[in-house]
Amino acid sequence: MEFYVKLNNFTVRIDVEQDDTILSVKLQIQEKQGISVYQQRLVYAGEELDDDRTIQDCHIARESLMHMVFRPVLFYSIDTPQGTIQLEQCEYSDQVDYLKKRIEDQTGIPMDQQQLICNGKELKDNKSPKEQNVKWNDILQLSVLPVGFIPIYVKSAIRKIIQLKVNLSDTIQRVKQKIEESERIPKEQQQLSFAGNQLKDMKTIRLKKQCAEK
Repeated sequence: MEFYVKLNNFTVRIDVEQDDTILSVKLQIQEKQGISVYQQRLVYAGEELDDDRTIQDCHIARESLMHMVFRPVLFYSIDTPQGTIQLEQCEYSDQVDYLKKRIEDQTGIPMDQQQLICNGKELKDNKSPKEQNVKWNDILQLSVLPVGFIPIYVKSAIRKIIQLKVNLSDTIQRVKQKIEESERIPKEQQQLSFAGNQLKDMKTIRLKKQCAEK
């Protein structure tokens, strides 16, 4: 069967079978018009169509008209010690830890040695850059931590989770200093505990990727 897709001021004819998917329609548009499938949103009868649905699932009639809406190509530029790289085909909802995984795949730098920084502020792993006020034209800086640094998580009295990067040789006093720098809580007012035991200032970090309580 055939139907038509309207793209701005012109229309494209599409030939499909009932069991073809919406993704196959996008691939035809990409082949005919050079528009990446990642930039296409196909709308029929007021509904955006998912890639894995079939023509039959969407009840698309012969010689009917579908509309295509352009989706901007989203990417991040990241300055790394190896030079500037780009992460393409990103989504607004992608969290920082997912971006770090892609950086590891592209550069070989392990995720746990990466610090992503924008406008002088380290980005938290469990949030998207957008949630941390990063704009698409901002350039991220990648700082590589020396081997031996690990992330730890500190839960405050108000149940806020604070993420820190520490060295296994850092003392508890040094951890308190980092909390003071990050959260403006004087280290003299801090008491860190783990597994019900108060941690002494001169002891060193020995537990990897654990959550202490403050």
